[in-house]
Amino acid sequence: MRLEPARKPATPVARTDGPTLPRDRAILLRLARLRVLSLAELQALVFPGRDRSRLSRRLTVLEEAGWIRKWEEPRERGGRFRFIVPTDVGLAWALRRIEEQSAGFAHGRLLATMLRTNRAAPVVLPPGRIPSFLPHLSEVNAALVALLLAPSLGVTWASSWPRPFPVGVIGGHRLPQPDGVVLQAPDGAPARLLFFEHDRATESVRSFARTKVDRYRSLAARPALLEELTGFRRFSVLVSVAGANPSETDGRVSALRHLVLERFAVPIMSVFRYSDLFDGPDAIRSAVGPGVPPPARTVATPRRRP
Repeated sequence: MRLEPARKPATPVARTDGPTLPRDRAILLRLARLRVLSLAELQALVFPGRDRSRLSRRLTVLEEAGWIRKWEEPRERGGRFRFIVPTDVGLAWALRRIEEQSAGFAHGRLLATMLRTNRAAPVVLPPGRIPSFLPHLSEVNAALVALLLAPSLGVTWASSWPRPFPVGVIGGHRLPQPDGVVLQAPDGAPARLLFFEHDRATESVRSFARTKVDRYRSLAARPALLEELTGFRRFSVLVSVAGANPSETDGRVSALRHLVLERFAVPIMSVFRYSDLFDGPDAIRSAVGPGVPPPARTVATPRRRP
C-alpha cells in the first residue's frame, strides 16, 4: 500500500468558488458528508450507470487541483482497493456549501447543529497501514450508501460525521453520538429523522446500554431539546450488528433486542444483522415504516475487515 505521490496541485482561480463542473462539486459534497468513500461507492452515487473511466478522469482532475487525495488499502495478495478523501481545502469548500444550502433546507436546524458542533477535519489515512477506525467507518458508509441508493426510501440526507451533537452534559444528561444521521421522506411523506449505529460486537452489552441505549432513551424523553437541536420531536434508531462470524452476530442481535425491550416502553430502536441491509432487509423495512419497499441490492455487501 502506498499513498500516491502528490502531484503539484493547480491553484484554482477562485478556490472559494469550488470546482466548475456540477459532478465535480457533487463528488466533494458526498465526500464531505461521508468522509471517505471507495471508487465503487462514488460511482454508484455520482456516476451511476457510467463507465468507471469517466469517474477516474474526474478524480484525477480534482486531485491535481488539490481538492481530493487517493489512498490505497494495503493488501497481502496484490490488487488495489482505493479510497478517496477530501483535502483540507476540498472539505472546507464543501462544508461552506452545505452551510449555505442549509439556510433554505426544510430541516436546516439539524444541519446547523451538526455544522456548529462538528469541527470536521479530513480523515487521515497513513501510508502503509490501515487505521483502527477505518473498518468501522467503511461499514457505516456502506450501509448509508445502500440507503441512499434505494429511491423508494426517499433518503434526502445521510452523513457519518464524528460527534454530530454537542459533547458534554446538557441538563444532567449526555447526548448520543450516532454513527450516522439520516433524513428520510418517501413519496412526499413528512420527513423522518433516523439515527444509525453500527455495532461490531467489540464492547460489552452493558457498555452499549450505557453509551447508546440509555442516551437515546433520555433524548426521546426530552422532545423539546430534540426539537431545539434538530427541528424534530421524535426519531428512530437503526442498529446493525456485524460480529466476527454468523453465530456471534446472531447472539449479539438477540442480546441487544432483549436490552431494547427492557429499556424502551415505546420501541424506537431496531436491531438487525448488518448483512440484512444487502441480503434480507426485512428489519430495515420494518424500522423505516410499513409499506416502504426494502433497499435495492445495488452494492454488494462489503468484505468485513479485521
